[in-house]
Amino acid sequence: MKLITILFTLLLTSFVRWNFVDARHINRDPTQKFIKINGEKMSLSIYGNYGKKIKQTIVFMSGLNILSPIMTYKPLAEALSDEFKIIIIEPFGHGYSDVSKKPRTIENITKELHKAVHKLGLKKFYLAGHSIGGLYALNYIIQYPKEVKGFIGLDNSAQNGQDSLIGYDSLIAEKLECNRMYNNNTWSGDSEIAKVTKKKIIDKLMSHTEYYEYSEEDRQIYTTLFENSYCNDNIASEYENSPRNYEVVKDVKFPKSVPTLQILSSDTCNSYSDWLEIHQDRIYKSPYNEIVIMEAGHDIMFDKKEAIAKKVKSWVKSLKNKK
Repeated sequence: MKLITILFTLLLTSFVRWNFVDARHINRDPTQKFIKINGEKMSLSIYGNYGKKIKQTIVFMSGLNILSPIMTYKPLAEALSDEFKIIIIEPFGHGYSDVSKKPRTIENITKELHKAVHKLGLKKFYLAGHSIGGLYALNYIIQYPKEVKGFIGLDNSAQNGQDSLIGYDSLIAEKLECNRMYNNNTWSGDSEIAKVTKKKIIDKLMSHTEYYEYSEEDRQIYTTLFENSYCNDNIASEYENSPRNYEVVKDVKFPKSVPTLQILSSDTCNSYSDWLEIHQDRIYKSPYNEIVIMEAGHDIMFDKKEAIAKKVKSWVKSLKNKK
């Protein structure tokens, strides 16, 4: 399958130099906190701590080049927070998290998540992954199957190996070229291309007002995080390692012991004729595994947040009834 752009919609070529703005000096969501992983600061946000006992926890894994996973998955997190504790983790290089010196391999990303959930005291939880976050979730579940109660995919990546990424070389080259201009954490967005690129990206991120009302303060935060995250070393490394990361989990299925709910985008299914089939190939036939297609784009967590929340709640309840 030739998947070139649908999973990486935030990438635009920008011949600019970067200007680092410390994200700690801008207003943050009150649900946010920081933990230290390998001596570096990792950002996360927790929803659902409203004074009542909530037993079920869902940990979100981000798609690639999401400037702020906290803000991107916030609408869905809020829709689920009445019945679940929701933890959105911002991987290194994303959002408010530090830029790590370690390459963005699937092994490093998995180990860092593992350390994060243990620092939070989580014993057993559901793991949700959007886009390439589904690939990382698969690897996490293979490594630590006893920790995960179930997997929730949001139009999650399921391509089988790097051969499915034909044409992706040009995207990697563009990102690395952009990253070479990210020098000593300084950026000047004075060029017309830089200004247009920045506005285009921010406008896209803020364009979901039909489904969620982002504030002007949110726009300002996005703007600052754009200057931190759009082309930093970790983002470039993640792009560069993507073919290898897909290869690591080639021919790997979700374990029979871990139930899965994969919610796919109709747009992606229409664009790629084997999108449903490759997701079926990642799971075993089981009454605990389910695939649902919803009328939405790849950013399904905006278009169908209420429908997704309803489906996740009913699916988790059905697992209890089947046991």
